[in-house]
Amino acid sequence: MLMMNFKNRKGFLLLEAVFATFVVGIIMGPLFISQNNILLHLSSGIARLQRFYLAKDFLLQTVIQQANELNAQKNIEKKNEDPAVNMTFTQEPVGPNSALNGIPYLEKAQVNFGWEWANKGFSDSVAVIVFRPPKQDPA
Repeated sequence: MLMMNFKNRKGFLLLEAVFATFVVGIIMGPLFISQNNILLHLSSGIARLQRFYLAKDFLLQTVIQQANELNAQKNIEKKNEDPAVNMTFTQEPVGPNSALNGIPYLEKAQVNFGWEWANKGFSDSVAVIVFRPPKQDPA
């Protein structure tokens, strides 16, 4: 008669495998949630930085373009599709409360930009100070 010896078994019981899977799930669950939150915040920061660089580029290109024009526009709007952002360029003299108010021909060029992310609205701005002496007509 053939005798079975269970003392020298090799392998796992089904209950041991289920218990190990349960323990790994308990340990990995919070780690997965934490990693998901980190990636969400990282992608939000990347999206904000991408829009900031887009607005800065729009600001500098507009300032350079208007440096060559005799009658420069003071307000320009631009919409970008990818990434979705609305930008508004404004140019005005330096304010009376500014420390730079005493210097002639200084203007503040600014781009206000806004976008939506995860059903929330965000807005930001980027600005530069521009020296604009009056243009002389080469006649």
